[in-house]
Amino acid sequence: MTATLSNTTAPNTADYGGDEISALVLDPGYSVTRGGFAGEDVPKSVIPSFYGIVPTVNGPKHLYGENAVHTPLPNIEIGNPVSQNGVVEDWDTATQLWEYAITSRLTNTKPSNPLTNGLNDKTDDLKQEMEGVETQERPLDENPLLMSETGWNAGKGREKLIEIAMENWGSPAFWLARSGVLSAFSAGKASALVIDVGAASTSITPVHDGLMLKKGTLRCPLAGNYISDQLRLIFSTSQPSVPLTPHYLINSKTPVDAGAPSQASYRTFPAGTEPRPSFRALQEERILTEFKESVVA
Repeated sequence: MTATLSNTTAPNTADYGGDEISALVLDPGYSVTRGGFAGEDVPKSVIPSFYGIVPTVNGPKHLYGENAVHTPLPNIEIGNPVSQNGVVEDWDTATQLWEYAITSRLTNTKPSNPLTNGLNDKTDDLKQEMEGVETQERPLDENPLLMSETGWNAGKGREKLIEIAMENWGSPAFWLARSGVLSAFSAGKASALVIDVGAASTSITPVHDGLMLKKGTLRCPLAGNYISDQLRLIFSTSQPSVPLTPHYLINSKTPVDAGAPSQASYRTFPAGTEPRPSFRALQEERILTEFKESVVA
């Protein structure tokens, strides 16, 4: 018989916290959301924090994932539930995005309603209310969750994250950790000065004995997106100028000599079906990100 865990003493590794627990780690950011299993070297789920919005007869539809936000669907628009300072502005969309990051690669999706999945005939018995179905459909019933947060996340934001993890997802155990502290631990340091350069902001976090010194935490808006803006300026002022054209607009291209203007034929869309400017902005940022990773770095 398994011994009951005491709430006054720390549990043994064999009882809780071992390899059989399958704890999940979720690291949401402004540009990318990462998820994976605790103890592994790299995340298994890496998706953009951006999402697509396409109009339908039933209203706007949200699309998540790498392919969804990079496919030029008619009238597609790009949104982001997280502001550039790392604070969530749209909690409903953020919850769906994070749940997609978890269920698409790490766990199975929630079971569909047997009344509408087409696997059962329509009978009066199935129309009755099924007690406990809502609890069974929670995606993290068997997985404890560790989630990162910015060093300047407010108390209301932390309460909302706990509500999502415990009530919406049904996680049996949940822990919120500051991203600066996690970065220090990943380097094997309990005390460190962490400089984290992201897409929208750069944070400087002093960590002492595993605790963040909040008064010493600084945030600067000069980060990856600022480098992208400087690259745009360099490309536009160079002679000849370098046009920043996303891949989805290019139909075919012809090789040219170094320093010669580019030669390409461009794709056209029927009137009224062009992707929104926000979609092009994301595709241009994708090109700049590839340039930064392969040339600037």
